[in-house]
This record gives sequence, structure tokens and C-alpha cells, in this order.
Amino acid sequence: MKKLLTFILLTAMLVSCMDRPAQKVHPGDPLPDMDVTLSDGTAVTRDSLIQGESLIAIFNLQEPDCGDYLSAIHDVVNKCRGLSVCLVNIAEPESVIQEYWRMHNFTLPYATPENLRVFGINPGASRQLFLLCRWGIIFNVWDSRHRLTENELLENIQSNL
Repeated sequence: MKKLLTFILLTAMLVSCMDRPAQKVHPGDPLPDMDVTLSDGTAVTRDSLIQGESLIAIFNLQEPDCGDYLSAIHDVVNKCRGLSVCLVNIAEPESVIQEYWRMHNFTLPYATPENLRVFGINPGASRQLFLLCRWGIIFNVWDSRHRLTENELLENIQSNL
């Protein structure tokens, strides 16, 4: 009996330490809870993003098209005043992101793996996810299987926001 209780206790401890799978998000869903601190010190929560239109980009610099995505996002943000943007890195340390930002003259603040847990996506995950939201409701989702272009992103923003 003692061995069985020990086994159950150890199993419960192991299961509680395992990372949960990423939360699935779909158009029409409410924006899930999130809490990140951007590189400029800005705290971003679900409540701060439901006040209007927002773009949330969860990115990984190791993904082949990440540079294209980030360039497109920076260009679109400059064309769409009033759009709240939250860039969240899920893989690299801040020093790597800082260098990447410097090399590409990016100015938007970002969150790093050290200070986040967003939508159940674990730091180090090889995944990118882009969400367009209006008043806290997700109306478009792209992931790394879809090659998101600047024109497509801009058209979606202009037609839905």
C-alpha cells in the first residue's frame, strides 16, 4: 500500500511539472488571458488589448520566414495608426532579440521568454502565431504554416477593423 501511495504521489508530481499543450485559438473566440512585459517596460494584459484593435504576433526567430513576418508587421504598424501591437518571442534570449532588432532597425517593443506565458505556448516552442483582434474577439489567426504577407495583413486589418 505504501508503494502504491508513493507511486501515485510521484506520478502526480511528474504530471504537474509537465508543460501543458498550447491553447488553440480560433476566429470568434475571446482573446485568452495573457500577461507580458514588453522590452520598454509596458505591461500588456488581455484587458489592455480589448480596448480596440490589436495584433498579437508570437514569433520565433528560428522559423525560416520570421524576418519577413516581422518586417511586414513593422511596416503595417506604421500604416495603421491606433492598432495596438504585442510582439512576443517564444524562443530566444533578450540579447539575441536586441541584436536582431538593431540589425533590422526595428523599433517596436517585444516580450521575451524570461517574462511571459502566453496562451499556454511554452518558451522554446517552435511555433509562430498571429492574431488579429477587435474588442477582445479574435477574428483572424495565422500560424507558421501560412505565409502571411504584408498586403494580406494590411487588407485584413483594413477590412475588419
